This record gives sequence, C-alpha cells and structure tokens, in this order.
Amino acid sequence: VPSAIVDLMEVCWHQDPLERPSFDDIIVTLEMVECEVTEAAEAAAERERQKLGQQDRQLLEQILPPHIAGLLKEGKEVPPEQHELVTVLFTDIVGFTDISSTLQPAQVMNMLNRLYNEFDALSAEYDLFKVETIGDAYMAVANLHKKQPDHTLRMARFALDAIAAAQRVEVLPGGGSLAPDGKEWGTLRIRAGIHCGPVVASVVGKLNPRYCLFGDTVNTASRMESNSVALRAHLSLTAASNLVRQAPSAKLEKRGKVEIKGKGSMTTFWLLDCPKPSVRTISEGAVEGIGAHSDDESAEGGGSSRVEKFSVAPGGNSTRQGGGTDRTITQQLDYSVVLSVESETEDAVLLGLTPRGQAAAVADAVVEDLEAPIPIISTADLVEDV
Repeated sequence: VPSAIVDLMEVCWHQDPLERPSFDDIIVTLEMVECEVTEAAEAAAERERQKLGQQDRQLLEQILPPHIAGLLKEGKEVPPEQHELVTVLFTDIVGFTDISSTLQPAQVMNMLNRLYNEFDALSAEYDLFKVETIGDAYMAVANLHKKQPDHTLRMARFALDAIAAAQRVEVLPGGGSLAPDGKEWGTLRIRAGIHCGPVVASVVGKLNPRYCLFGDTVNTASRMESNSVALRAHLSLTAASNLVRQAPSAKLEKRGKVEIKGKGSMTTFWLLDCPKPSVRTISEGAVEGIGAHSDDESAEGGGSSRVEKFSVAPGGNSTRQGGGTDRTITQQLDYSVVLSVESETEDAVLLGLTPRGQAAAVADAVVEDLEAPIPIISTADLVEDV
C-alpha cells in the first residue's frame, strides 16, 4: 500500500471532524497516488523490457558474430563475407557411437551438456567464436569475429585445454551402467583437428537461420580431426606453419605424410605443447614479417631427397652444408638446428632447434609444398616423427 494512502486513511479517521479532509481533497490525493503508481509500473515494465532486450542481444551474439546480429536485428540481409585467413577447429568424442548406443538419450544429452560447458568456457577464455555443435562434434573458429593476429596460437591452446578438460568429464557421473567391454565408462576422450585458410561466412535460412562457414578450409579441418587419434590435436602443415610464426616456442611432432580423403597425401603434425596467448598479442606486421623469404632456390635439386645441416655459433658465423654446395651465412642468433628436407615438394622443417638466445630463426631455404605454398619457420624442439 502506498504510504500516501496510509497517511490519507489516518487523517480521515481523525477524532476531530474539522481535521478530516474534504471529499475534494481526498479525490486529489487519490489521483496523485494513481499517477505515481502508474509511473512506477511503467518504469518497471521498461526496465524489464530493457533487461529482456539485453538478454536477447546477448543470446543472439552468442549464436552470431556481433555485426551479423546487428544486421539481422535491423531487418537487413546478411551478404556472404570472405575471410582471407582464419583458423578452424573440429573436435569429436572417441567412442561416441558405443556411448550413444548404450546410454539413454537423456544421459547422452547430460554428458554432452557437461562437456560443452567446459568447451564454451575455454572458448570464452581464448575469445574464439563457437560456430556450432553437431552431435559430438564441436566447431570453433578464430580471427573471424574480430582481428586476432595470434589466432592459430589461441586455437592450439584451446585444443590442448579441451583435451584435458574432456578427461575430467565423466561419461556417467557417479557410475552406473557399464561399457560394452564390461568396464566402467570412466571419462571422455576427444580428438581434434586444426587447419588455417580462407572461408566464406553467411547466414543460411530464414525460418531457423544458421551462421555457416563454407570452403575447403572447413573440409580440411574436418579431415584433420577425423584422421586424428584419441587425446591428440592434429595440425595441417599450414596450421603448423602459422603456429610457429605466432609462438616460436610451440612444440610439434612431425607425423609425416598422411593420406587424406579427397586431398591426397598431406604433411601433418601432432601438437605437443604451446604457450598460452599473451595479453599483448603479436602485431599484424610482426606476423606477416616472419617467414617472408624467397623460394628461388626451391627449383634446385630436381626432386631428390637431401638433408642439410645448419649450425650457428653464438653470435658468430654459420655454415650450411648439403645440396652439393657449402655456404657461409652471418647470423646474430644463438641456436643450433638440423634442417631436414625430405623431397622437393615438401616445405622445409627445422628439427631439433634449441634456442638459447633469440626465440626463433627463419629457414632461408624453403621448398614449395603442393598443399600449402607458404614456408614453415623454426620452432623450439620441433621433433621429427620416428
């Protein structure tokens, strides 16, 4: 009850009739109270509308990039957008077919919800854009909703953390039914695949519009995931190249040539470790500047295999041997490497780099790869797969 009504009632009940208000005074007071109550109700309704509108905007921006959400809210059409370089990731659950065929649908949904809550938290931490989930597949992209010069590093770190997070998610919390092999289900294991390249992004459909990515980059990232194994992140040569540009201390293991459906033979890598993205990200110029060297020498050799050794003394001269020619190169770096080139159609990969001063070095002879004609630069402890 408004306080003005309480005061009015007390005055109307006054023992002295002369102190009681007239009917005109009562009507004026009631009209004032009515106006105040109406204004308060309208203000509360407006606050609720704003709150709901903010929730709608937040929900829309979780499903779509902010600028796309803005266009849709204004009733405008969303034109297809070309993005020249993004990093795309896919993950899926190893053994999901057995899990989904054994558990009840509600149990599977609960398991996926707990897993994707972990992934969504990591996606927010590394500022990635979650594209969609399809069953047990999780798809995310970096350098699409905003400029992120360290986009491959963000995605690589996400992949490692997602693999670790999945191992903390129980298939059935508190136990329950057994797996087909008679053992407890335990925790989840996932595999991941990462590739970099151009994509086209657009909103498809009107009844239930979906934000989709199109292009060979998406297909290749999916192939990296499907050819991965449990608890591993599988990178294409392009993704590995971008990663070591953005994080020279990243650790990769060369898997070698892998037959990829629809792609042929591709050189791929296992991700072993990489640092967390720095608060101060790499500048665009720094990213583009690293690895910008000539491949004029790639025509030499006629396709024969060779191994080149490249060693550098601290702050001194370096001698390169191999390919029938010795050359002396002056370097102001402090490291020693072995440069292995398996064939004339494969990018050079620096193996066994042990930095003691500068964080990275750039290979000065790169052989063009049919898959990705961009050079891969050195990284600490890049180990060849045996």
